[in-house]
Amino acid sequence: MRRYWTHFRFAGVAAVVVLGVSFMQLRQVAMAEPATNSGSNSSTKKDNKPDICDPNTMRFKTTALSSPTDKARAAKALANLRGLMQPIRNAGDGSTITAAKQYGTDYTGEIKGSFQLKNSGSYATGNPTPLSVTSPSSVPGTYRGKVSGKAPTGGSRVVKAFRATDAEYEQGKVTPAQVQGDGSWTLDLSPVDGSIGGEWRFRLYDASSGQPLGESWPRVTEYQNVEIQSYVITDQTYLVAKQAANTNRTFSFPSTEKGHKMLRLVDTRSNKILAEYFQPQLAGLIRSYEFSPGQDGYGTHRVHYSFMYDQSLALLVAVGAGDKAMADQLVNGFKTIQIKSGRSRGAFPSSAHQLDPSNQQARYYTGGVAFVLYALIRYQEKFGDINGVSSMVRSALAWVKTKKSTSGPGAGLYRGGTNINDDDNNKQFEIAWHSTEHNTDLWHVYERASQVYGDASYRQEADSLAKVIMEKLWNKAENRFDQGLDDHAKALDTSSGGSIFLNAIGEYDKAKVSLAYTRNFAMSRAGSQGYTPYLTGTYTPTVWFEGTFGVTQAYNVAGNKDEVAASAQRTYRSQGANGAWPYVTNVDEANQMTNAYSVASTAWYLLATAYPDAIWSECRTDKKPDEKKQPPMVRHIGKVTLDKFLAGEDKPLWVFILISLLALLVGIAALILYLIRRYRAKNTATTQLGSKDNNTPPGGPPSPSGGSGTPPPPSSSSALSSPSASDLGGLAMSAPPRTTPPPHRSSVSPSRGTSIAVQSGTSHHASPRPAPSSPPPRPPSVSG
Repeated sequence: MRRYWTHFRFAGVAAVVVLGVSFMQLRQVAMAEPATNSGSNSSTKKDNKPDICDPNTMRFKTTALSSPTDKARAAKALANLRGLMQPIRNAGDGSTITAAKQYGTDYTGEIKGSFQLKNSGSYATGNPTPLSVTSPSSVPGTYRGKVSGKAPTGGSRVVKAFRATDAEYEQGKVTPAQVQGDGSWTLDLSPVDGSIGGEWRFRLYDASSGQPLGESWPRVTEYQNVEIQSYVITDQTYLVAKQAANTNRTFSFPSTEKGHKMLRLVDTRSNKILAEYFQPQLAGLIRSYEFSPGQDGYGTHRVHYSFMYDQSLALLVAVGAGDKAMADQLVNGFKTIQIKSGRSRGAFPSSAHQLDPSNQQARYYTGGVAFVLYALIRYQEKFGDINGVSSMVRSALAWVKTKKSTSGPGAGLYRGGTNINDDDNNKQFEIAWHSTEHNTDLWHVYERASQVYGDASYRQEADSLAKVIMEKLWNKAENRFDQGLDDHAKALDTSSGGSIFLNAIGEYDKAKVSLAYTRNFAMSRAGSQGYTPYLTGTYTPTVWFEGTFGVTQAYNVAGNKDEVAASAQRTYRSQGANGAWPYVTNVDEANQMTNAYSVASTAWYLLATAYPDAIWSECRTDKKPDEKKQPPMVRHIGKVTLDKFLAGEDKPLWVFILISLLALLVGIAALILYLIRRYRAKNTATTQLGSKDNNTPPGGPPSPSGGSGTPPPPSSSSALSSPSASDLGGLAMSAPPRTTPPPHRSSVSPSRGTSIAVQSGTSHHASPRPAPSSPPPRPPSVSG
């Protein structure tokens, strides 16, 4: 009974401690000052901050447009991007032409194939040679006798003999045959050495002028005005050979050149392409533009170029759409063109030829590489570390690191990259400019990398970069971002993308102002409303669709869903039948902006309206996550004191109130039991005293020391004050010695309702158990 009583007393003491700590927590909650957004001038209360960042996922609460019209337009836009993964092909009129097999880029031998005309009846047929052979019935290549035939009469005409190999070679040892009045002619082929290879060809000539008349014999019947053309494509498209289309519907070219092979069936009267065969070996690059006749890039090598910024946007769209096949192709394109060695190792060129990825310029822009990095990280996050993606990311990050300024006005920011001087033999030089855009782009890279790879150094770099961006690139006088360090130009994307960045780091007031500043760029052209790219410098007023949809995304991040829908709808007049948007409505030659259909515009539309969580969706917030929505995870606990355990900021308030009430009830119960026991002990002591007074002889028993005196009987008060019992304020209590070890005890972390790595152990001593280590503190927001 005494042992149980000891436990009750301990429970009572613990209840008092728990109750006190819990009320300390309530006092802290009641007295806490409203939290402010550290790092900004805002004194807005937490509850008044925009609810745009999900504390459970640390992602913006963006939403996709879901109306049938929006979905249909998005489907057409996505189909357009998928189509641009393929090279330019001419659809023709429904006719077909195919090669006998796949010919590689290094192949230079014979090319064979077949074709079908859709409207063969609309083309006359005829034999292109005026000659016929009457004897012998066939003339094989080994034949060395006489050959007779017929030819058209008129004037002085002769028939000559040739041997055909890679070309037709006249046989000088064979005397030309004179065409008789009746059109007959005879050649003697016996003088030709039998070792000479090739096949026999005979051709009619005008004897006086030496000009050939018609094609050589033998020829099959041909379609008039229809031609087979053989091409190779490297840096440009080169015609190798051509021949008439025969009624056998087959063709053969004796040789070709290195490059991608292309075959065409052409109407020679109009030069209309009736059919085309083109199956190149593709690296996985997307064509950035679709040029039409009359546009500046039409018919130039630019039609094949893939810009890495556009490639990155397309990959983000593929990730958002969950299209792994498309994403894998695009990643392979990046793998193909990433620089493998030298001073630019790890970088990506600004552009490359879709059909010849080695055809690229040595321009390596930090902003472009930042977009590539972000897209690759999102790819790995979605599909896993496949196709060498993490290796590409590490190599590119190493290159980016070399562009960080460590001294001077731009210290802490990243420079623009490496460019080439077109007037000095393409000599490379460093871009000293620190633009706002490529630095905020890199913040998203480091922030996402810290989450995907779990590397704290990326988080630290994101924190450091955000601080420097706010110190050096935010224009305090005009409440906007400058275009770059010491560059006060007014550019749309620094305000729209800057707004997303500011919301991501918790600078909500500045984000709101930055987004509002984009209204200064509003523009209407060609039936569409959007935004122009610049307000300063040399520029042509135009609706810039890439930038317009960047503003749409900024509104999505800010939670303005109505403006997301409205801003997208204001551009719908400019969506082409192919599903794409042009880059701009009006050509801006000074800034190299074309009105051709553009991957950048179309991809940004999809990202802003259909897959808004696929780009720049990471954010930070000081709001507490919902425990029920937290994914299970295991963490090690650091040092946890009793007050932190019971009053930790990760526990909801009702938990402490419940603990306090339970502790109070336990304490009251323990106190009642203590008073009852004390009352019983007092009565028992009184009864025992009376019994001894009646039965003990005078003088008492002899003393062990030989004395005759007897000690006084213990009083009830002295009994209660013995070391075996203490008052409620004492923690030391007497108890029978333990013969078994105490049970294992586990410590439970107060952290966000997540499961915890548990420590357990046994102890046979009264020394307190070492306190477990506390959970790692949540990193402050960047603005802090």
